[in-house]
Amino acid sequence: MGYGKGKIEYSIKRVIVGFKQWDAPLWIKNSVAVGALIIGLYLLYMLFPILIILIIIPALYIYSTFYHEGSEIYQLNKLREEVSDLKNELRKNK
Repeated sequence: MGYGKGKIEYSIKRVIVGFKQWDAPLWIKNSVAVGALIIGLYLLYMLFPILIILIIIPALYIYSTFYHEGSEIYQLNKLREEVSDLKNELRKNK
């Protein structure tokens, strides 16, 4: 009995949904998220040091985009992308 990919994805999604619905101030959520990332990256570094470089560079790029745009603008841009993707999908299905 293996721990399949579907079970792992379900577990991750359950944690993310629970985190989004957690009724706590934003600074506490940010602190918990940063702490979890630090612990996860430290453990990953202890196991596979080269993977840190492959993970940190794209993460820094994504974070810098989010940081420079601001959270509201970033969310609006993501929503615009989703809407345009849905429009394209509807056009294909017609």
